[in-house]
Amino acid sequence: MSTSVLHVYMGGTFDPIHHGHLRAALELAHALSAQTVHLVPNANPSHRSEPRASFEQRMAMLQLAIVNHPVLHADDREGKRFARTGEAIYTIDTLRELRAELGRDTPIAWVLGSDQLAALDTWKEWQRLLDVAHLVVVRRPDAPRVPANIDAFLAPNRASRAKLMEQPAGYFTQVDIPQLSISATRIREMVGARRSSAFLLPDSVLRFIDEHQLYRK
Repeated sequence: MSTSVLHVYMGGTFDPIHHGHLRAALELAHALSAQTVHLVPNANPSHRSEPRASFEQRMAMLQLAIVNHPVLHADDREGKRFARTGEAIYTIDTLRELRAELGRDTPIAWVLGSDQLAALDTWKEWQRLLDVAHLVVVRRPDAPRVPANIDAFLAPNRASRAKLMEQPAGYFTQVDIPQLSISATRIREMVGARRSSAFLLPDSVLRFIDEHQLYRK
């Protein structure tokens, strides 16, 4: 049984990073008693359209956004791997890379939204995810119903949050955290229409978007 610190990873396009992402990450750190939440920008997401900002720009915005929040960490591993190999990047491969780095006994948790959970069976090797990590699902009220095959796979592995630190992988849990209803898509639309998106994302990120003329139509 492991008594190590839980390592928490939260993926996303972060195109751009906004207060909804940041607040959720801080709430997760509290809910899971995690010292750090690692934010992992997708390099080339396979389940959605290509990000408008480059990986380097999204990483730069993320780093600006978290500069005064030591509990949050920007992780560029997917961008580095894509630059090195040019191959599609999948969550299972990222988790295997983390497992190789952190060792077989370190508890690792991957965070996803309940909307992503409903499509989990479209992910590469989805039934192998619990072999290398725990899955933490953030419940969302508007998420679609989880298909029976996914529910049947996860149900035997359901556990309390506290159990996540007792084993390196293998558990599934759901959390309810306060969430801000902010959409990156809406922010991009507002920027493109020359409308202010103040108070939806950090000022440092707003300045970066303006300086680099991101999301302009």
